[in-house]
Amino acid sequence: MTETRLNPVTVSRRGEIGLVEIENPPVNALAQPVREALLAAIEALDTDSDVRVIVVHGRGRHFIAGADVREFDAPPRQPLLNDVLLRLEACGKPVVAALHGTTFGGGAELALASHYRCATQDLSFGLPEIKLGLLPGSGGTVRLPRVVGVAKALEMMTGGTPIGLGAARALGIIDRELAGDVLDGAIAYATELARSGAPVRRVCDLAVDAPPSPGFFAEYRRALPAAAARVPATGRIVEAVEAAATQPFRTARARARERILGAGTMGSGIAISAATAGYQVTLVDTNPVAVEAGLARIRKTFDDAARKGRMSPEAVAVATGRVASATDLAALAGADLVIEAVFENLAVKRDVFARLGPLCRAGAVLATNTSTLDVDAIAAASGRAGDVVGMHFFSPANIMRLLEIVRGRSTAPEVVATALGVGRRLGKVGVVVGNCFGFVGNRMLYAYGRERELMLLEGALPEQIDRALEAFGMAMGPNAVGDLAGLDIGYQVRREWRDRPDDPRFYRVSDLLVEQGRLGQKSGRGFYRYEPDARRGTPDPEVAALIRGEASRLGITQRVVGDAEIVERCMLALVNEGARILGEGIAARSTDIDVIWCNGYGYPRQRGGPMFYADTLGLPHVLDRIHYFAAALGGRYWQPADLLERLARSGGSFGAWLAAPPATGRSEAGA
Repeated sequence: MTETRLNPVTVSRRGEIGLVEIENPPVNALAQPVREALLAAIEALDTDSDVRVIVVHGRGRHFIAGADVREFDAPPRQPLLNDVLLRLEACGKPVVAALHGTTFGGGAELALASHYRCATQDLSFGLPEIKLGLLPGSGGTVRLPRVVGVAKALEMMTGGTPIGLGAARALGIIDRELAGDVLDGAIAYATELARSGAPVRRVCDLAVDAPPSPGFFAEYRRALPAAAARVPATGRIVEAVEAAATQPFRTARARARERILGAGTMGSGIAISAATAGYQVTLVDTNPVAVEAGLARIRKTFDDAARKGRMSPEAVAVATGRVASATDLAALAGADLVIEAVFENLAVKRDVFARLGPLCRAGAVLATNTSTLDVDAIAAASGRAGDVVGMHFFSPANIMRLLEIVRGRSTAPEVVATALGVGRRLGKVGVVVGNCFGFVGNRMLYAYGRERELMLLEGALPEQIDRALEAFGMAMGPNAVGDLAGLDIGYQVRREWRDRPDDPRFYRVSDLLVEQGRLGQKSGRGFYRYEPDARRGTPDPEVAALIRGEASRLGITQRVVGDAEIVERCMLALVNEGARILGEGIAARSTDIDVIWCNGYGYPRQRGGPMFYADTLGLPHVLDRIHYFAAALGGRYWQPADLLERLARSGGSFGAWLAAPPATGRSEAGA
């Protein structure tokens, strides 16, 4: 037997059987080095005339548990898994996937791209991406329906629940059950295939069985539970399976990998606000299904307003009539104002603005609804940065009053004035801020949330933290807020944040919950557990156990954390970050910060906002307490802001201080 090591993949021959073994502990995740070596191994064995059948095996306790979550932090790296699987599927000799243990996500997609599949009794097979708010991205949405049918494929992917060997065999996913050692059994099965002259059998060549009824997909969408329907990826899965059932493999695969732009929940909310205020609105999304879903949200919101007596039927008819739709960006060519509300990903937003720049008429204002990303980088892609401004609406955009207006380095004054004027007409409280990660509100939110996350690891329970901060006056506790918004939203934002703190504790609890499929109310589990259609959750002992285990792994000794400490650490973290923002000129005055936090983040109005509250405590006292926490907890996060120190030592206050003109460059400071 010859063996070639392409770390972390080993290539060898067992007679006429070519063997590819993946070894990337602990779960053989498909990281870039694995993909690169796997592609090289497949190409080498496919051209080896002495090899008649190829076996792909995962060493250790699992076949492949999916993608490497560490790569979520970075841009895609070649080769992409989709391309590797297309090459595997195209092999001219049979490929056998030897499955055992966890076979999830990309591992399941690799199995489906193989020509034959065998497995042992410990198999757990699934496409659980929906539990991270994602959809299978490397062909699973178009291959699985060809094997198990559309109904079962939808059930497996929208539910994300894995199946065992018996179910996988009954569905036709597994061709041969193996007893004993998986590798020995797979080699024996491959030898049998070689001797019988078994053909290459590609899933991509299979037809998809007709849906159970003509209106099956529409009915499936209507029947989705409310929590599932609120997850955008659920609709994308249904759309991708519908494409698989109605289009050739290549077309359906390309459709499944398209990015949907613009007509989601935020875009619909902005459209509702604009139409209510008397503007003519065109809702644009490149995906017809997304456009129709957006229009349905708009119609439902207006209909609900009429039913509750908030709008007359006549007003509803007029407002609804102001909303048109399109699937081509060309519809925006004559618009006076374009507000982009696509996925919170810098590359996606830059791509949109690169197309909007030459398309839109001269003088049109191009606004991005980004909540954290670099407005200058987005503006630069347009080729007309002076026309670009940030208009950060808060969700739900048709209800929340706050509007952060983000001035970029090149944003023209008249563009800022237009954004302010539109905001006033929409009934929003507009605040002009500078450009940095998270701007004012979300940058401070990460400081507030940082302390909450650290105290969870230190021993505070989620419900204790929420109870203490609600007693202080916050409209909702931060853990309940995270569940309501969707923990996956922040998870994706942190993946885009290039300069976030290099600290394994930083937002580790929230990240852990998302990685466990606990996305909040939309999935029925987050920091809390939610009964169907329940708005308030109940404490979940499973979460407490997860946090204890993670604290132990990180070497953190848990202790009793008092309610007073919870409130003080969260509030002073807010104040200190606000002082940095003022000192950098991201906000012009402390009242702007207070307006943002009272109107967008549920800060108790009776306390005036975080900066006003600090003034009532006295800045010398605030400074003393920050020094105390620096000594007790370490100086990493508790260095007092320069402005706070200056004002505390001079007897000044935030309320009496006016910043220099807001900074024109992007600041990445924060948290």
